[in-house]
Amino acid sequence: MLGHAFLGFFERNFSALSTQDQEKLLKSAVLVIGCGGLGGYVLEILARIGVGRLIFADGDRFEQTNLNRQILATTENLGKNKAKVAKHRIEKIAPYCKPMALEYFIGPSDISKYARSVELIVDAVDGVETKVQLIKQCQGAMIPVVTGAVAGFEGFVSSVLPSGKSPIDFFCGRNGEGAENLLGTPAPTVSMIGTLQAYEAISYICWGRFYLENKVCYISLRNFSFDILKL
Repeated sequence: MLGHAFLGFFERNFSALSTQDQEKLLKSAVLVIGCGGLGGYVLEILARIGVGRLIFADGDRFEQTNLNRQILATTENLGKNKAKVAKHRIEKIAPYCKPMALEYFIGPSDISKYARSVELIVDAVDGVETKVQLIKQCQGAMIPVVTGAVAGFEGFVSSVLPSGKSPIDFFCGRNGEGAENLLGTPAPTVSMIGTLQAYEAISYICWGRFYLENKVCYISLRNFSFDILKL
């Protein structure tokens, strides 16, 4: 049962979440790969909702171009490692959470290592080729992954089970040549896609289901349209 010390933190989660749901979150662990645009919003939401253990990896450092969309990016954090900044942020807003910062770019061996200790992985990496490789690595490690991408005022989210269908055909081009680089990554789309990725993780932890298993949620903020496409 939840102790009195924790109830104050989660009072505004009830009754959207039950006490049983909150306990599941506190006992859960999630690996977030990438602590920039999408990853920053995912970590913020999962920490505040009550996920008990967050592992996150990023070997990159904040730079001025990140300020338009990355919630962890501030003028004071420029030049600092993104995972290290994320850990400091989580410690300040979620004292019940155990954050673990991996201050490097995660590789296949890390996926296999941490897949055994988390419920799922959230893909928040940059680069088309990198995302495709990550999804394949997660499926090989038999761990669910929630992926997402942004291109201008459009983006999508999909959840991939080890034996499920994957949206890798949506990723076209090479790292540095994808739609996200050509069309930009404005804050409204980044925060929307990150929020949906976080909710897919919450749904899986609390109720054992992904809404976007074998599906893609395609969003166009320019047209204010939300479409669910079957894979």
